[in-house]
Amino acid sequence: MKRKVTKMALLTLAKRKEYFKFLGLGEYNKENIKKLQKKYFTRSKDIDGIYGQNTDYLLRHVYNVKKVCKNFEPQEFKCECGGKYCTGYPTQMRATELYNLQTIRTHFGKPMRITSGLRCRGYNNSLRGSSSSSKHMQGLATDFYIAGVTDSVARRKSLISYLKTLPNFDYAYGNGWCSLGYSISASYMGNAVHIQSKDGALPTAKKTTTAKKTTTSAKATTTDIGTKVINFASTQKGKYKSRTNHGKDGKPYSNKFTKYFAGKGGINSKGEMPKTYGYVAGYCTLFVVYCLKQCGSPVADELLKNLNSKAKGYWWHSPSLMKYYKKKGLLKTDWSKAKKGAIVFKGSKSPTHTCLFDKISGSTVYTWDGNVGGGVTYNSRKKSAFIGYVNPPYK
Repeated sequence: MKRKVTKMALLTLAKRKEYFKFLGLGEYNKENIKKLQKKYFTRSKDIDGIYGQNTDYLLRHVYNVKKVCKNFEPQEFKCECGGKYCTGYPTQMRATELYNLQTIRTHFGKPMRITSGLRCRGYNNSLRGSSSSSKHMQGLATDFYIAGVTDSVARRKSLISYLKTLPNFDYAYGNGWCSLGYSISASYMGNAVHIQSKDGALPTAKKTTTAKKTTTSAKATTTDIGTKVINFASTQKGKYKSRTNHGKDGKPYSNKFTKYFAGKGGINSKGEMPKTYGYVAGYCTLFVVYCLKQCGSPVADELLKNLNSKAKGYWWHSPSLMKYYKKKGLLKTDWSKAKKGAIVFKGSKSPTHTCLFDKISGSTVYTWDGNVGGGVTYNSRKKSAFIGYVNPPYK
C-alpha cells in the first residue's frame, strides 16, 4: 500500500516576490524562475521556468537556509539520490533544524560536514538503517560530522548531551549513544551524528538591560576562548613531535612551537630553549601557551613576558606556570567547576606536566597534551593525578 503524500500549499504570489527580492533573484518571472531551477535542480527535465510544487519546495528551502544560516549553503542539504527519484529538493529544510545546526556550528567554531540532509522517499528507502518515517523526508533531520567532536563514542556522547539543550530539540544519536540515555549500535553512521528537531517557531531574543547584556557578553567570551583553545589543540593531534626524553640529554629544544616563539620570552633567535636554572624548558608548557596565542588570548603574551623573569624565579616549565597562577589566587581544585580549555597541572605537590582540560567524566579527566607519546595527543587520567587547574580566560 502506498503512503499518502500530503502536498504543501504553494506560496502566495506576494510571498514568492518577497522571497525573490530577499534572495537577490531579481523580478519574479519565468526567466528568473528558470535561473533558480538551473542553479539547484539535479535533472535538466525539471528546468522549465514553471512555478510548481518542486520549485515551491526549492524556493522555501533556499530562503530558509539563507535567512537562518551564515555558515551553510542550500546545496549542502541536497538529496543524494542524484536525480534518480527527485529534483534534489523533495521538501524544504525547516527553520528550526537549520537554527540548531547553525547554533552547533557557532558553538564549536569548526566546519561541519553534512553527510545527509534532505531525502526523498525513494532514496530514504534505499538506505540501511533508515526509518520509513524518517524526519529527513520532512526537512527536520540532519546527519553531520565535525572533526575532533564526533570521532569517538565518548565525544559523541558529550556532544549529544549538548544537543539536548537546543531549542525545539527532538532526538539525536550516533554509533554508541542516543539522547534517550542509553548505548546503541549504529555502525552505519560511522563518526556522524544524527539530530532532529521539532517544527515550530524560532526562539526570540530576550530583552535585557545594558548591565545584563554586558554580563552575558563577558560570559560568552569566557566560554568561547576555552572552546577555541580545545578545538585548536585537537587540530594539532599527532603533529610536531617532541624529544621523548624531554631534554634530559641537555640539548636545546628545536621544534614547531619553539620556532614560532623565536626571539620572544627568553627563547633564542634560532627557536631554541636552552637550560636555565638547571631546567630545560617544558615543551608541554610551551604547547599550552602556543594554543592560547593561536586562539587570540592576550594572556599568551603576558605569560611570554612573565615566565622569563629571573627576578621572580619563573621559567618555561610547569612548576613556574603553576607558581605564577597560584600567586595570583587563580589555582582551583574543585573539578565540578572546571571549564573547557582550563590549564591543568599534573603531579602531587609540584607539577611535572601541564596540559589543557577538555572534560571530566566521573573521576576521569580528559586532556590535550603537547608532549605525551612524543607529540600532541588526547589523554585520560584519574582526577587524583592532578593538583589543580586555572579556568579560562586565565586571568
